[in-house]
Amino acid sequence: MDPATGQVVGGWSGAQTTPLVKFRVPAGLSALIPMLVGTTASKPGLGYCVPAGSWALVTRLKFEDVGEFLTPPLPLEVTAREASRD
Repeated sequence: MDPATGQVVGGWSGAQTTPLVKFRVPAGLSALIPMLVGTTASKPGLGYCVPAGSWALVTRLKFEDVGEFLTPPLPLEVTAREASRD
C-alpha cells in the first residue's frame, strides 16, 4: 500500500496451489507464519510492478470463529534488481 494515501497499489496476482494450512497459536502467544509477497501493480500508472521505493505491507489474517483482521501497515522497501543476462 502507499503509506501516504493508504491506497492498495499491488500484491500477488498468480495462482496459489497450496492447500489451506492452519496455524494453531494459543491465546497470548505468538508464532511465525510464512507469507507470500507479490509486487504486481494494481494501479495502471505504476506499470506492471510496484516501482522501487518506500511502501507499506498490510496482511489480512483470518481467525477461526472470530473473523478477518488487517495488520497495521509495516514498512516495506522495494529495491530495483538488474535483469539477468542468461
